[in-house]
This record gives sequence, structure tokens and C-alpha cells, in this order.
Amino acid sequence: MGLDPLTILQERENRFKTSSFEIELRSLRLLNFQRQLKSEVTCTRRYTTLETAVNVKAYKRTKHQGLREARATEKLEKQQKLEAERKPWKEILSEPFMKLPSKNKLPDYYDIINKPLDIKKIFNRIEDGKYSDFDDLEKDFTQMCKNAQIYNEEASLIHEDLIVLQSVFTNARQRLEQDAETDEKIKDGNSESESVRMKIKIKSGKGGRGGEGRGSTRRRKTQPKYTNSDDEDEDD
Repeated sequence: MGLDPLTILQERENRFKTSSFEIELRSLRLLNFQRQLKSEVTCTRRYTTLETAVNVKAYKRTKHQGLREARATEKLEKQQKLEAERKPWKEILSEPFMKLPSKNKLPDYYDIINKPLDIKKIFNRIEDGKYSDFDDLEKDFTQMCKNAQIYNEEASLIHEDLIVLQSVFTNARQRLEQDAETDEKIKDGNSESESVRMKIKIKSGKGGRGGEGRGSTRRRKTQPKYTNSDDEDEDD
């Protein structure tokens, strides 16, 4: 008994419809799962924020998996945000502090800050010799950092850059002071060795001049004898 071609085509069509229906069904299930997961993450974030506001120790819970995952997600997002803000100034940390803000763009800055300072102004004072020592320089640098802390928010990128910049300044001062102490020790050692050399040279010089003096007196004593002998010959 032969197979009917129409029957075969109909069966294939039914199979194709069934498989496409299963694919669509799986896609819908996957889409619903993604939406549900996103909703759970959003709820967990809200729960984390609420728990942190009510109880500071909420972050210390180790058994709460959802809370720990939400904390990691928030930390990652914060790092990405800071990295995006830091990118323009990543190569030059001191760039935001090189020049004071424009009065047209930030007029309230000069109402809040009584002693505006920037790094360029500090450099100019160094070149003009207005700082008598490192303490005077550090006062202006500290004032500049204080101005930035007063005007900007504590959670801003400027505050984090200030911490790094202050650390760089402190390390640079310590390094310069150590180099100065080393130079002074070297100079003291050189001056001591030079004084010892001078003493040795003076002593040796005194000994040489003393010998020459004795020799000259001897020549003076013997010289009249030759003169007297010549006079005696002339008399004869």
C-alpha cells in the first residue's frame, strides 16, 4: 500500500507548526523570566536601600544572598560611574585645580570662598620668591584644598582627587627634605675633610719654611768668612 503525498505534506506541515510553536513558547518563557529577574533585582535594590537607611548593620549579613548580590551590583555601578567621571581627568590629576572657575559660569564660588587659590597662582608665588620656607607653601596648598572641599560635595570626584593630591604633596615634601638633609651631610663631610687637609698643609708648610730659614742663616754666617778672606788677599 503506497503513501499518499498529500498526507505526507500535511504531516510535515503539522510538525513544522508544532516546532515553531514550541520555539515561540520558549522565547516567551525566556522573556518572562528576564522580566521577572529584572523586577526582583529592582525590588532587592529598594530593599537594600531601605534596610541600610534603617539598620546600618544590614550590609554585614552574610546569609542574605539577595542583599549581598544587590550590594555588589550597587558597588559595581558606583565604580563605573566614578570611572566615567574620572576619565577626562585620569591622566592629569591636578587639572581641575590648575585654574580657578570662571566667574560667569560659577558666580557663587566667589561668594562662598573668601580666599580663592589655584595651582598656577602658587607656582607664580614660588617663582617670585614669596615663600620663605615649605610651611608657607603648605599653607596656601592647604587653603586651596580646603576651598575645594567647602564648595564641592563630599561624594564628588573632587574630594577623592584631593586625598590623592594631598598625599602626593606630602610625599614630595618628605622626599625633598630628605634630599636636603643628605646634601647637608655631604657638605659637612666635605668641609671636615677640607679642614683636615688645610691643617696638614699648614703643618707641612711650617716645617718647610723652618728648614729654609735655618739654611739661610747658615749661609749668612758663612758668607762673611768668604768676604773676609777676599779682603785679606787684597791687603796682601
